[in-house]
Amino acid sequence: MVVLFLQLTIDSALWLFGGSGRPPRTTWRRVLCLAFVRQAAAHMVTRLTESVVAMVGIALLAQIVELGEGHRHSTDGHELSVAAVNGTVGAPVGFDMGLIGGAATGGLRGLVGKPFFTDPSRSHAHLPRPAP
Repeated sequence: MVVLFLQLTIDSALWLFGGSGRPPRTTWRRVLCLAFVRQAAAHMVTRLTESVVAMVGIALLAQIVELGEGHRHSTDGHELSVAAVNGTVGAPVGFDMGLIGGAATGGLRGLVGKPFFTDPSRSHAHLPRPAP
């Protein structure tokens, strides 16, 4: 992302200080690529934060309940750090599996509409029937 940003800076400087009259197509592609990478990174950081907060929150809530019931005398910081690591590792894996599952589901939805998966009597209903 840093290299892409530097390339865009160089392209902008060349265009502003003596380049051609219009920016080349490469610059526009880099701008779109940077926007896509930036949006994907923001989405990933959001999911990572949600995962860590959820894992640590659930572990902390369980410890508080155990404190209230008298099964525990203090909170365990090591257990909370393990929950944070689990959330950190689980978020990218879950994000990737969600993308793969979404792509697979979208592909299956596209196949369901094909004549192979539909009732043959219904797939040709739009054709005119021959006169008796």
